[in-house]
Amino acid sequence: MSGVQSRENGLAELGVRSVTLTVDASFAHAAAQLETDASTLERVVTAARRDGQATEAAAGLCATRTDAGVVVFSTVALRADALAWAGVAHELRNALTTIAGWAQVAAESGDAARVSRAIEMVQTSAREAMDVAPLLLEPRAIGESADVSRVVRQVVERFAPIAASRKVALACRRIDEGDVETSRAALASIVANLVKNAIEACEPGGRVDVGTRTTTRGVEIVVEDDGRGMSVEALRDLFGPRVVHRDGPQAGRGIGLSVVRALVTRAGGTARATSRVGAGSCVRVELPKATRRVSISGVRERAAGRRVLVVDDHAALADLIASTLEARGATVVVTSNPSHAVAAAEEERFDVALVDLDLGDEVVGERSGAALVRTLVATRLARRVIVMSGASAVPDLGADGLLRKPFDLADVEEVALESTRVGSPKRRVR
Repeated sequence: MSGVQSRENGLAELGVRSVTLTVDASFAHAAAQLETDASTLERVVTAARRDGQATEAAAGLCATRTDAGVVVFSTVALRADALAWAGVAHELRNALTTIAGWAQVAAESGDAARVSRAIEMVQTSAREAMDVAPLLLEPRAIGESADVSRVVRQVVERFAPIAASRKVALACRRIDEGDVETSRAALASIVANLVKNAIEACEPGGRVDVGTRTTTRGVEIVVEDDGRGMSVEALRDLFGPRVVHRDGPQAGRGIGLSVVRALVTRAGGTARATSRVGAGSCVRVELPKATRRVSISGVRERAAGRRVLVVDDHAALADLIASTLEARGATVVVTSNPSHAVAAAEEERFDVALVDLDLGDEVVGERSGAALVRTLVATRLARRVIVMSGASAVPDLGADGLLRKPFDLADVEEVALESTRVGSPKRRVR
């Protein structure tokens, strides 16, 4: 292998692509190779021919004039990661600030309506934080997949009150089923950003339609609005970092859409948009079909969960899970001690065991969450064992499924209580 080939292969492994453009080269063809748009590429190349070198930071392009032509490097993958991390931090910071502020309002207000409104806003912001927080821990979501139809419906349901408050009609249209090759958190963040921006683009009386369509490659998510629309210039830079759509007094297409582009690129998908000023916009995101079918929580098989074991040292979270399952008629045993968990299972086998891998510094070795999972799996003291973890890498312990933290309580119900017969709930805390 020549030195040039070795260098090019090494750059490719880092996510850096390059092309050499001669005077008569096609910008469209080169732009497709570099995963950028032709107009941006032409601008960079023209500047490099004039000045010897040029960069376009927002597009991740760097061009240098040589005897053979203009060599253009594109850091598509690295740019996607950088934008995603910046966007995640931005959105998480906003959500946490909102939660803290509205919690203070609820604590200090004596007005019942205001307290109710504060609780609603805390719930909404908490869901937004849950959508993006896992991306900090699992940036590439390798081997995970998500149910598009379910996530889309959940996002639309979450934004329904926001749309109603703005007098915008939000609805699901055609919804095709399908799993795509990305995590639930990434998919939810993509859909949420598209829906949020569509709502904000509409005037009172406007409409936002959301749908999914299966394609030969995967699943396409379509978000269409009849709002203000965008100029050609705004549309060209729609997915750029911190781009603001200024065609209207309330316009605001910011970092959220750069996150969409980054997450879509990371998943191997495509994002494109059409728009007309005064007539609205339509964004289409296509994501590749999942190579294996799993549910949004990492579990496709569904079990009848009536007797449930919850092992977690985070008391508030364990109590929340238990309360949720009890409301569906389950008998729940809650503990943070693996020895107590085994003892309870030996008395009467559990239908489902939800076990946190990290049980704190005081629980190590054979008393750790991982050791408990192995024990429950080997002895079949629980018919199904589900691991709960927020770690980026989770070891294969032979468990029946994985619930990524933070997770939605609907995921817990799906895993534990799909076929539960409602009876008299009872909890035992050990």
